[in-house]
Amino acid sequence: MTFRTRLPALVAPALFAIAALACAAATARTVPSSPDAAPPLTPEGIWIGRSTCTEQALLCDDQDVAIHVTPAAKPGTYDVEFAVIDRGVETPDNRLTMTFNDSHVLTAHFSDEHRWKSIYLLAVEADVMTGVLMVNGHKIERSLKLRRTAMTATPLPAGDGASSAAGAEPGH
Repeated sequence: MTFRTRLPALVAPALFAIAALACAAATARTVPSSPDAAPPLTPEGIWIGRSTCTEQALLCDDQDVAIHVTPAAKPGTYDVEFAVIDRGVETPDNRLTMTFNDSHVLTAHFSDEHRWKSIYLLAVEADVMTGVLMVNGHKIERSLKLRRTAMTATPLPAGDGASSAAGAEPGH
């Protein structure tokens, strides 16, 4: 028996094994994983990005911001700590307890020192958070776009600017 006659006998099983592996890999990519296998979508983590003023806001500055989100005591709520970033240093600005709904949106309703009713709406999609701060229920004062930089967050140390949900709105 020469090498030529044995070559097909040697190559056929190898080709079959390669084809089987390729099919298995393709099947693994196309079969959706079970819902239990996927990590739950959560707002928890550290988010870094930009808070931009709208044209409607008079006393407002665009800012680099960090948002630290940790689970609160009540299920479905999160402690959200806002910080302004200046030259790489985070300065705590405000703290709110926000609810996280089935639409993956963090929401907080609060009044500031002028008794303006404000609403934060922050939508979470994978590692991107986008949102707005609305004043008096309709006027969009700030637009936010952030990226998650860490999956877990630790509370920021209390600073001079930290306040409760009833305090001044973040970014002012």
